[in-house]
This record gives sequence, structure tokens and C-alpha cells, in this order.
Amino acid sequence: MPDISELLRRISQKTADNAGEALSQFLNKKVILHPSFSDLVPVHEFHRNVYLKIDPTGILLFGRLKEELEGEVILLIDERSGSNLINLSGAIGQNNSLGALTEMGLSVLKEMGNVVMGAYITALSDSLKQKITPPLLTFISGAFEQVFTDLIYAPYPVVRQMTRYCMQMEFDVPVESITGVFLLSISAQSGEKIRRDFRC
Repeated sequence: MPDISELLRRISQKTADNAGEALSQFLNKKVILHPSFSDLVPVHEFHRNVYLKIDPTGILLFGRLKEELEGEVILLIDERSGSNLINLSGAIGQNNSLGALTEMGLSVLKEMGNVVMGAYITALSDSLKQKITPPLLTFISGAFEQVFTDLIYAPYPVVRQMTRYCMQMEFDVPVESITGVFLLSISAQSGEKIRRDFRC
């Protein structure tokens, strides 16, 4: 039986591949993936991890896992990538700031986020041989650090004492200049549960 870190590293690769394939089909473009895994990371350092490849302002799709696992799923796309993705979809005339997005532009971004998250959760369920309930998703745009503080960290009054395993998938569509990050974080207790219940 592999230890928690090795098991989650394997699961991270499989789930990233599944989500990347779904994104490739959605965009009808080749997507390059850069999956990575981090052992227990303090919750308040999340935003430092996911800002490695993207600008600090853009759009974020967020869901909190509360049932079978405890943690968060987060998709971030910077402002330039969001505009490029909308233009690629055929929703033209959206190359201004995200604050000026039309309903059509927002719909494209939400649909893309739902496709990626759905594929990721499905792959996670398959890997664990357990149904994972998809979380309710919140869509928001703005400065990521403030969003993390107000939305993601808010329920944790002792946030500096909390840690998460982080399974991260950076993705690039180089021809279209689209870059983003998908992150699944789970609590230490959930990591132990996965290790205990995992069946080959």
C-alpha cells in the first residue's frame, strides 16, 4: 500500500489527464498540462502556489467539498486568458477587461469551468471507486488575493493552523495564449481516509 503522498500523486496525474482531455475537446485545441502535487501546505499559502503561472487578477470558479472529502476545487484564469478563451469560442467583441464582459462571455467561461471541474471530479470518483458529490460552484472575477481572503479562507478562523494536500494542474493553450490553473485541495483527514479506503 503506497503512503498518502505517493497515492495522491498518482491520483493527481490521472485526474489531470482526464480534465485536460475534456478541456482539449471543449476548445478543440491541443492543451499542454503541467500537473503537480504538494504535500501538506498551510491553507493561507494557497494563493502563492496558484499564482506561479498567471497574473494576479482574473476569474475564479470555486467549490467547497464537504461530504465524502473535505477541501476545495478552484479554477483560475487570468484576465488576458479569459478574453482569449471567449474570443476563441466565437463570442466576439469581448477583448476588453473582464469587468465589461457580456452575459455571453460569462456563459462561455462558466461552461468551460464546469466542463473541467466535472471531468476532474469524475476522474477522482473513478480513482477512489467512490462517488464524489460535485460541489456547488461560485464564479467571481477580481484580484485573486482578495477573493481568496474573502471567499476561500473566510470559514477558517484559525487558517494559519490548517493544512491541505494540493493537487494542481497548470494548463496552456500556447497558440491561443490561454493559461490557467486548476487546484484540488483536501484536508489531512481526507488524505488519510483516501489511503485507508483505497482499493487497487
